[in-house]
Amino acid sequence: MNATALMHRESVNGLDIGALFDTMRQIEAEPARGFVAFHVSTRWAGRGEAVTHMDRATRAGRRVGERLTLPTDGVLGGRGQPSPHELMLSAVNACLMGSYVIGAAMRGIAIESIEIETSAELDLRGLLGIDPTIAPNFEDLRIVIRVAADGSDAELADIHACVMKTAPNVQSVARPVRLDARLEIARAD
Repeated sequence: MNATALMHRESVNGLDIGALFDTMRQIEAEPARGFVAFHVSTRWAGRGEAVTHMDRATRAGRRVGERLTLPTDGVLGGRGQPSPHELMLSAVNACLMGSYVIGAAMRGIAIESIEIETSAELDLRGLLGIDPTIAPNFEDLRIVIRVAADGSDAELADIHACVMKTAPNVQSVARPVRLDARLEIARAD
């Protein structure tokens, strides 16, 4: 579907097409509007449990959404909350999902269904420092994307290629990311 015809549609895949193109035009005209900042803080809640507070993102200096709280369990025996590792894989899936929905909508392709399944293994010998030759991270992620949509195979393959290059969480795990981790020690009085 060409861009002119697409812009006359109100929505595709539940997305407001006019608002999507308006946002894109605003970012093209003023690139600073395209910067989104995220901030989360996590506090220990005993055992291997933690509570993360998401202050929500800011876009072009304006807050987007409300603050959220998310409890997690450690990998070694929690109490039914997701582990940080499951959350990471979930974040990859959710990012892929959003990217597919947007990519299809921008091409006027209606999605009937989409399911993303990711699997990975973690060797606890690396995490626990038992064997220093074993990496403490996932060595690979295996992702299967099942999509039913009104686009052709070639269109869906094009969306897939674009999504794999542009989905932020996918790229954050697929290539090195600069990491600045400072230790600030607080002493009990």
